[in-house]
Amino acid sequence: MSFVKKLIFLFLFLSIPIALFISFFSGQQEVPPEMVLIPAGEFIMGSNEVDTSGNNQAEFGNKKPWYLDEHPERRIFVADFLIDRYEVTNQEYAAFVEQRQRRPPPSWKEGRYPNGQANFPVTDVNWFEAEDYCEWRGKRLPTEAEWEKAARGPHGYLYVWGNQFDATKANVSAGGHGGITLWADGKKTEAFTACLI
Repeated sequence: MSFVKKLIFLFLFLSIPIALFISFFSGQQEVPPEMVLIPAGEFIMGSNEVDTSGNNQAEFGNKKPWYLDEHPERRIFVADFLIDRYEVTNQEYAAFVEQRQRRPPPSWKEGRYPNGQANFPVTDVNWFEAEDYCEWRGKRLPTEAEWEKAARGPHGYLYVWGNQFDATKANVSAGGHGGITLWADGKKTEAFTACLI
């Protein structure tokens, strides 16, 4: 083999691993501090549960049995994605309402959220309004699979905290406000939320 051919072979032999190394590390997402990276992979989506009592269905005005939309439980693959670390607050949503000249949530009296609730999660926002908000932030709403993967975590828990329901860890009528504080110090508690990059 001539010297030139050896040199070309050596260049190709070394350049392919270097190119792969560079492309792998340059493709890594930088995670902004207000977001969480949910890694790619399979997770358990859905449920095989069946509503045998039927009591809750009538109480909440459901026309079909609980869990029906969750069938069947299955393992699916979701690519990695970034999701907001914190819930969208009243204050953040108010800035969107003002800048985009949108209708405020119906629960806000005279178009303003209640005093002392600037850092509470915004409520009474429909899917279209949430989509509009995320677009305004340069993001998008998560898909159902992305949302469920973020909430269930790598272990496939039924709830963010585990498999046993605990009304004190959620904002439900049975448990008050699930540990929501008044954020006197201006800090928010961690929660999974609305927008993705």
